[in-house]
Amino acid sequence: MAEKPDNRTFTARRKAANQAAMREMLQGMGLIGKLTAIGNTVSSPQCDPQRIPGLRLKAEIMLRMLNKILPDLRSVELSGEVTQHHTHDELELARQRATQRALPPPPSDEPRQSAH
Repeated sequence: MAEKPDNRTFTARRKAANQAAMREMLQGMGLIGKLTAIGNTVSSPQCDPQRIPGLRLKAEIMLRMLNKILPDLRSVELSGEVTQHHTHDELELARQRATQRALPPPPSDEPRQSAH
């Protein structure tokens, strides 16, 4: 099967390659895990209030690094046609069906026979 030609400009290809490299670096650094840990530390009752400004500074630096790499989804334009419409009743029926599938079957009234 033949590969599709890359029709992007040199700048777009370079930007995509840089973003991919930065994503790999971020995964290696574990920034998201570190941000989560900072959030957990700050929200815990044992956190010393004097540590909060330093933790906030660390979190802001990590967020700036993430913002340079991850695309800003607010700027993504959605386009296309709506091909399917759902009513509230259809969605409620689908939710009820999903809930019923998740529930265990009701117990039967027949006594269980032991396997002796």
